[in-house]
Amino acid sequence: KAIVGVVPAEDIVVDVTEGDIAAAVEAEKAKVAKVGNITVNLTEGVEYTLASPIVAGAGGIVINGNKSVITTSAELITLPAEPTVAANEAKAGFYEITSPIVIENVHVKAAKAIVKSKAKYLVSAININNSIIEMTAQSAVVDFSGGQMGYPTVLSVNNSTVWSAQSTNKPFFTSQSGNSPKDINSAAEEKQTISIENSTFYNVAYNKNFNELRQKGQKFLVFTVKNNIIVNCGKANFLQGMNGGQNSASPNWTVENNTFGQLTDGVFTDVSASQTGCGEVVNSITTDPDFKDAANGDFTVGAGSDQAKEK
Repeated sequence: KAIVGVVPAEDIVVDVTEGDIAAAVEAEKAKVAKVGNITVNLTEGVEYTLASPIVAGAGGIVINGNKSVITTSAELITLPAEPTVAANEAKAGFYEITSPIVIENVHVKAAKAIVKSKAKYLVSAININNSIIEMTAQSAVVDFSGGQMGYPTVLSVNNSTVWSAQSTNKPFFTSQSGNSPKDINSAAEEKQTISIENSTFYNVAYNKNFNELRQKGQKFLVFTVKNNIIVNCGKANFLQGMNGGQNSASPNWTVENNTFGQLTDGVFTDVSASQTGCGEVVNSITTDPDFKDAANGDFTVGAGSDQAKEK
């Protein structure tokens, strides 16, 4: 039975065949009184633009890219400064989005962040799957900076490539919230997880901390780094930079089967020995992946490389 005076949120599905994605989403949002989850379906082979962000309602956002390309001049997704969801003071004044944000099967040429938070949000998950995120300007990829803007309980990148032609000096992920998920909601997941698996990272947060975290070194953090090729990202000790610049085994670490390296003038240097102080590191692949054309975003590994043998 509906509660008098409470407007229920309605989920919307937006099929975009061409043009500006955010404009198509806004047109569909205007048809309902209150927006819940947003699903955006793109068309294979189409090159889209995005001049203003897709703005979240009371729920999550799923972008089904279908191997299309999006060129942005704004953030891809924003969590607005005036949220649709209500804050609960018993939960430290955070706005909770309990459905995930999912970006999959798409090539984003991003001038600004993929997700930008403008208020104190706890998001259940941000998942980037089977995608290419090409940063075309200096920006964090997932940006919860500015005051205590919260964070996703799970942030994952899987089977994806995150790269820039020019070395970026911004972190991959930034969060200035010191709260644990349990501080925000006693029923929430106990852990905050940052996971990168089966992916390639190149020229992201070069010589900077890979993540900027106020909550670094905490026992409620879980870091998973598996089966990746990580080149010209962070400082020499990439794992320390994942943990906001702190060497600490306090988080739960799983680090396995990665390549950590620097590539300068075509010469690869292994830095796996530098990944210390952040839990056990096992089965690193220390040889040159022999990228086909890294400068132009082709990270196909050489047929004779050790990385190719692991596929």
